[in-house]
Amino acid sequence: MVGQAHPIRLEGAALPGLARAAGAPTVLAITEQAFIPWFLERMASADGRALLATRDAFARQDEQGVARLFQPVHRAFNLVVVDVACEVEGRPRLDPKKILAAGVTVRRRAGSVRQGWISEGGAVLGWRPLPGNATGGKAHWDPAAATRRAQRLGKNHVVMRRAEAAPAPSAAFEEAFAPLFPAPPELCAATGRTLLYGYLPLTSDERSEADPPPPAPFTADLLRERLPIVLWRSGRLDAAREAAAAAGEPLPAAPLANTSVAPTAAAEPSPALATVIAAASYLAQEPGLFTAADDDAAVAPLRTLLQLHFVLVRLPNGDATWRTLYDVLEEAYDLLVRRADDTARLALPTSWPAWSAAQEDAFVRAMEQAVAARWSALSPGETRYQNLADRYELQAFVRVDRSACGCPPATWWTPPSPAFGIVPWFEPGEAPPTTVELPAPTPEFLQKLKPNIAFKVPPEIQAFMTDLKLDGLMEGKRPGKRLGFGMICGFSIPIITICAFIVLQIFLVLFHLLFWWLPFIRICIPFPKVTDGHGGGGG
Repeated sequence: MVGQAHPIRLEGAALPGLARAAGAPTVLAITEQAFIPWFLERMASADGRALLATRDAFARQDEQGVARLFQPVHRAFNLVVVDVACEVEGRPRLDPKKILAAGVTVRRRAGSVRQGWISEGGAVLGWRPLPGNATGGKAHWDPAAATRRAQRLGKNHVVMRRAEAAPAPSAAFEEAFAPLFPAPPELCAATGRTLLYGYLPLTSDERSEADPPPPAPFTADLLRERLPIVLWRSGRLDAAREAAAAAGEPLPAAPLANTSVAPTAAAEPSPALATVIAAASYLAQEPGLFTAADDDAAVAPLRTLLQLHFVLVRLPNGDATWRTLYDVLEEAYDLLVRRADDTARLALPTSWPAWSAAQEDAFVRAMEQAVAARWSALSPGETRYQNLADRYELQAFVRVDRSACGCPPATWWTPPSPAFGIVPWFEPGEAPPTTVELPAPTPEFLQKLKPNIAFKVPPEIQAFMTDLKLDGLMEGKRPGKRLGFGMICGFSIPIITICAFIVLQIFLVLFHLLFWWLPFIRICIPFPKVTDGHGGGGG
């Protein structure tokens, strides 16, 4: 039995013909479905190990020479295999009973900094820089904070507690890792090595709970360009018209109206009315002006600016009244965009205010605040492997029991792997495609079909579908409202699949005119139909 105080050597498993990067973890890309039994069976023989050497996951590289590893969606499974031995003469294998834990971490490269996927106190912090003792070939960091503390105190825990300085920011970090497991005893005996192996998942829905969302991708100049015409400063519309006329392009519509309109007055609104609809839609969409609560501080400056300006409105009965610009645009959103009331008429102003350059700047600043808040509320945090340009590396560790000598556990690491990227889900893998068999819609088959899925349709959708007519949709007519009732509609999933397949084929051909993609995304190969030898196809 080797003494507990001896150092440990952890490195990728050696396979004949497999080039490893200076002891880095061995990673095998396996496409067989039962990949664990398949791996263990072949690892037990020399011929099998030679076959495993051809499954090197780092052998697949891009044009820049960077390895690219598949995700589970590609039906390729990355298996990490390492060898753990005592760093003494003869390098005997480590007794698996001395292993407390083992795993492999995925670190992200950010220039010269290595980042780990960190949690603290049960909260996911996301990618965080690791201390110097956590990376490189001489790392002695442990992913668990409790183990690191025990290692730091060591035997002299009473003295060390008294002398312990303020903990580093990373003292409570818990680094995520995928577990590694000792190979079966008979396999270790056959190879004469203590092998650890484990599945490496390269996909995750985890998001950082501490990092703020990425900044809104809107600059002040871009927001100024996107301002509705009704908020443009004086002279800007005239300049835009002159530029459009010189370029032979359509002129921007004058944002003027002098009458009231009904929401369903016409399928194609006039240019002036279309300008009002565009302004109301934009203010509701990007800054969330008309959908925010009254006490929402993010949109308060924009709302106040619009409420400080009044426009003259001519009512349907001929009377004139003054209303705030905010009220006019909010009503335009309710009636022309949201269609809250098909019978009401919208009174439009006879003219719009003439804004100064300072007022337009104030609108832009208010838009910046509102859009940034809306972006923060709607944009999801970045997931663990979301950025396709990121580069990663692997390091495996083993935590060894040293209680026999009264010492805390020791943690040993492999050197880091070469940098690699992750193949995104939309790129093809090396496994054959999944086959979905469509039934032949013969009369005999259709007679046997029964609904095997049901949709519960609320009264609103049922009423909408009852009045839905194709010619009306082509003319821009909206189905009317009526008192309705709910329905439960049963369908056959095979028929739904056939309909979806036919519609897909139609749209593929239509979009082929734009993208010219059919030769790349649709590959149809005829297959023979098996007969009993007595039909017309027999010979």
